Amino acid sequence: VIKHAPTAVEIEFKKSRTPGVQSYTVSYREEASSTMNRRNWIQLENVPGNEPGDRVRTRVSSLRPHTKYQLKVDSVTANFSSKDNASNPIVEFMTLETSPAATDRPLTVTSSSET
Repeated sequence: VIKHAPTAVEIEFKKSRTPGVQSYTVSYREEASSTMNRRNWIQLENVPGNEPGDRVRTRVSSLRPHTKYQLKVDSVTANFSSKDNASNPIVEFMTLETSPAATDRPLTVTSSSET
């Protein structure tokens, strides 16, 4: 994870050395749901991997502020997907908190004494 925001993160990962990789699938879930079944991963499919260089960048959005997530990346070839491969590392991260709205008014406190 290279950039954090309240509702999104930008990730960067090394391209797979597997021959014939056509794309990647980025899967993520809230950390609290990791004890549930495996089907609760949300997937971003067809993340292109054909850009020049040895790294891929993509953005994961529609996240909840100040929430812990787990994320994994799977490579996809014409004949094979590494999905559910136990050797794929899972990365944990937390989104940022939201800042107070600009329209919020500052709190003013005055003291009064009864004499």
